[in-house]
Amino acid sequence: MSDQLAQMFYETDIIRFDKNSIDFSKAFSHPDVFPFLADASIEILDDYAIDAIVCGSEVLPYMPHLASRLELPFLWLNGEDIIGDIKDIKRIIYITLVSPSEEDMTLIHELCKKQGLEIIAVYSFLGMRPNTEEPRLLSLVAAGEILEKYKELHLISEKEYSDILNENTAKSENA
Repeated sequence: MSDQLAQMFYETDIIRFDKNSIDFSKAFSHPDVFPFLADASIEILDDYAIDAIVCGSEVLPYMPHLASRLELPFLWLNGEDIIGDIKDIKRIIYITLVSPSEEDMTLIHELCKKQGLEIIAVYSFLGMRPNTEEPRLLSLVAAGEILEKYKELHLISEKEYSDILNENTAKSENA
């Protein structure tokens, strides 16, 4: 799976690594990857007993395909509003492109708690940090795995690989 994802990310240029950041925000502008990422996510998400999936704006283009494959409703977290019918919904998984920061996790948790929604997990297409808290952090693929594949395929140099890892390790330790 990592090989396929690395190749797709590289060919579509939807993920960009540099020494200061990892940019995955362009992913939603490539509709040809929506079904691929959604279908690849089904195996992970289908194992959880949930009533709905919830997302922010950055993942909204993926949600119709993902929700229909899971046969679940989806809700949209737009600012501080949850758009969609939350009646009879109690247990959710929150979907993101990239693992949210601790501050974003706190905000998401508070907004869902206000609506009486229990977050079972936060699922990201690209995992950026380890699972050290509740709710559980899930991801389709870890950024480190993609970096490793990029290095193996000679898409990035050994130095670029080391620089990115060192920069992101330092950010994680300072967070």
